[in-house]
Amino acid sequence: MSNIQSPPTPLGSAPIADQ
Repeated sequence: MSNIQSPPTPLGSAPIADQ
């Protein structure tokens, strides 16, 4: 996991796309 986003993505869930 090298691509860290601002909103914390819960482990074990789909990546959250906050747009």
